[in-house]
Formats: sequence, structure tokens, C-alpha cells
Amino acid sequence: MPELPEVETVCRQLDHLLRGQEIRSSHVIDPKLLGKVPLKFSNTLIRGVFRLAKNVVLHLETQKASGNFSSYILVHLRMTGRLIFREYPKQK
Repeated sequence: MPELPEVETVCRQLDHLLRGQEIRSSHVIDPKLLGKVPLKFSNTLIRGVFRLAKNVVLHLETQKASGNFSSYILVHLRMTGRLIFREYPKQK
């Protein structure tokens, strides 16, 4: 399990890479991990990444006609300390 300094390093690296990026679509591999919360993060902007204890937190903002809404994804790095994401080519 990663210690606090490793989690902080991951957060800083992710914040540098992801701040201002848009989530165009998402795929849930194991729905049990979400509990009863629906996952609808399409067309959502990543406002920043920060650490809360040993968790990585992604601050998201969704723009709707009725206003902007903030939401958060909390990620625990578990035993491996790895967080894998895939970058897709920009659509024209």
C-alpha cells in the first residue's frame, strides 16, 4: 500500500496531466464499486486533482443548462499504488 508521500506524488502528477481535460465517456468495469451512485461523467471537465488522506480525489465540473455542478471521484490506490488511464487521440 502506498504511503502518504507516494500518494501526494501521484496527485501532483495527475493534476499536472489532467487539469482542464474533458472526460468524454466512461466505462465501469465493476458496478459494485459504485454502490448506488450512477456514473454519468460524459462531457465533464476535470478541475483538479488533490489528496485527501491516502486517497486521490478528482474534482469534476459538469455544465448544464441550469448551471455548473461539481462532483468528485475518490480513488484509493489499493496495494499496487497504480492508477491506469488511457489517452485517446483527439477527435477532429
